[in-house]
Amino acid sequence: MKLVKIKPHNKSRLRKKIKKKLLYFIHDITQIYDEEGRQLQKVVVVLFRIFEKKENSSVEDSTPEIVDFTLDYTQITGNYEGQFVYVIQKANGDIRLTSAGNDYRARQHTLINNRLRASLYNGETDSEQFNYTSQEFSKLYSYHVNVGHGNCSFIVFKRNQDVNIWCIDCSDWDYRNKISYFDNIESCLEQIKIDFEINEIKINKFFLTHSHFDHFSGLERLIKLYATINAEVWFNPYYSFSSTRYNKLLNTINDGVKNNTLKVVISHPSNMTSNIGILNNNHYIVRTKTTSLASGTYTIQG
Repeated sequence: MKLVKIKPHNKSRLRKKIKKKLLYFIHDITQIYDEEGRQLQKVVVVLFRIFEKKENSSVEDSTPEIVDFTLDYTQITGNYEGQFVYVIQKANGDIRLTSAGNDYRARQHTLINNRLRASLYNGETDSEQFNYTSQEFSKLYSYHVNVGHGNCSFIVFKRNQDVNIWCIDCSDWDYRNKISYFDNIESCLEQIKIDFEINEIKINKFFLTHSHFDHFSGLERLIKLYATINAEVWFNPYYSFSSTRYNKLLNTINDGVKNNTLKVVISHPSNMTSNIGILNNNHYIVRTKTTSLASGTYTIQG
């Protein structure tokens, strides 16, 4: 029997071949309506450019490269948010998005996302169980910050002598208008100091409603600057969203859990209290173990 020697895969050659293609991540697909509110057969697709990380490169990519297209339904058949794609522009000007899930850069981002989500899923801790009543609060304010296209809100209340600050989402950079709004957030935090007569900001809980950039872009910075020791971060680790910046946020949270400075609470209906309601579905699929770029073990929760 003659043995045939198989040559090992030439990664550098593959990299050179794929490097010529621009890789994008579908961040958002938004339905378009006419002036009467009728649904049109068109959508706006927002794409984030994916760059290969180089050695010693800065990770502070606060201004990601973003493109968007208005496309017909027929042009995005089979496409979905969270997918890696190539953009193909045909001679007649039509735009097509083709799957790039096997691109080694896409698989690398997906692998990182799977590992981080699995780690945070396994590192979940019990939330503080409470059922506050309005009679217990001597003061209760809500703040909604102008962050352009995005969301950033704070709920602040004084109970006994303790001031509690809860943060719901935090976008600090409007990717549509390319404007930073972090100054508005800091101005709001200064106003909270005045309103509640405190000397420093310490945030007790962070709630991430979902993984769109315009809801989490400033959350990492807020956690690093203002989180209390053992602050709770509520989010849904079951949902795969492998964008560069979202992975960076998950990595920061994961480091906080390992260093015992943050706690993770899964946004699952079982964690609801009379003060916090969870609307996420209660049936999920989460990758809990990854052995390679292409295989892993899945567990159904619910």
